[in-house]
Amino acid sequence: MDTKQAAWKRQAMLFLTSQFITLFGSTLVQMAIVWYVTIQTLSGMWVAAFTVCSYLPQFLISFAAGVWADRYSRKKLIIGADSLIALATFLMVLAIPHITDQTVILGSLLVMSAIRSFGAGIQTPAVNAVLPQLVPEDQIMRFNGINATMQSVVQFAAPAAAGTLLTINTLNSTLIIDIATAIAGIGLLSAVMIPKQAAQNRGDFSMERHENRHSVYAFR
Repeated sequence: MDTKQAAWKRQAMLFLTSQFITLFGSTLVQMAIVWYVTIQTLSGMWVAAFTVCSYLPQFLISFAAGVWADRYSRKKLIIGADSLIALATFLMVLAIPHITDQTVILGSLLVMSAIRSFGAGIQTPAVNAVLPQLVPEDQIMRFNGINATMQSVVQFAAPAAAGTLLTINTLNSTLIIDIATAIAGIGLLSAVMIPKQAAQNRGDFSMERHENRHSVYAFR
């Protein structure tokens, strides 16, 4: 029993650590972009545009992503979304040195922010659904608390870290942090053994309701 308990705790903490690393990198870079746009443009319209691109795609895709998290491998969804975010950031790192027009840079950053938000919208429901698979039911509140604490630390530390990094580094150097944290997070997540969830489609659910209804009639 002690061996089994140590095993699931190790898997759960490894998973939480991987997500803390990727979340910190992503949040730091997203805040760095907002700081950069604010400094470069001094325009509320540009900041508003980046805010919309950073959150609206995530909101829109989250409805479908919740269904995908129930039907498909959550581990693959998380890794795929992380990889998409890192790829978009990497392409931006390659492009920035060759762009001289500031408006083009801002437009490219807008597109990158939208792609990153899209990836986060896929990743978040899958991440939220994994923890109950790894942790026993009587321990889930405790580990949800640990997860919430980690997220609070990220939300508190990332903006300050982003502002500090931008004062001593270029935007390109700051973007590379997201790529590095994504690689580290994916590497740790790859070592986590996540149980396969039982996929339910609409037909299975309808059949289950039909059988339950007949059971009620039989009971009566």
